[in-house]
Amino acid sequence: MTTTRKVKIPDGKGGWTELEGEILPGSTADQKKQAEALEQQFVLEAARITDRMLKFDRQLIIEDGLTKEHRAFAGALYYVNLRETYPGPDGKTPDPAAFDAITKKAVDYYDAGVAEDKK
Repeated sequence: MTTTRKVKIPDGKGGWTELEGEILPGSTADQKKQAEALEQQFVLEAARITDRMLKFDRQLIIEDGLTKEHRAFAGALYYVNLRETYPGPDGKTPDPAAFDAITKKAVDYYDAGVAEDKK
C-alpha cells in the first residue's frame, strides 16, 4: 500500500498550495546522532553567550573600578535571580528545579573539559 501525505508549499504568488505526495521508503536518521549534534550546537551557542557576558563583566570592572568581591556578589545575585525566576513548563510559574537541572549539565560540561583546559 502506498502512503501519501499532503503538504502546503508556497505558490509563488504570496500564498500557499496543497500538494499530495507519495512517501517513499528511505533511510532513517540516526536519532542519537541528531540529539548529540543539537546538544553540541546548544553548548557552542551557550559558550559564545558566556564569552560575551564575561567580556562585559570585565569591562564593568574596569570602567566602574569594582572589586573582585563586587564581581562575585553581582554574579551570585544574578544567578539567584535567574534561578528563582526561571519559568516552568507553563512559561509563568517559576521552576528552580528545572534551572538546577540545567546548572548540573553546565557543571558537568565544565568539569569534563573546560576545567582541564585551565590546569
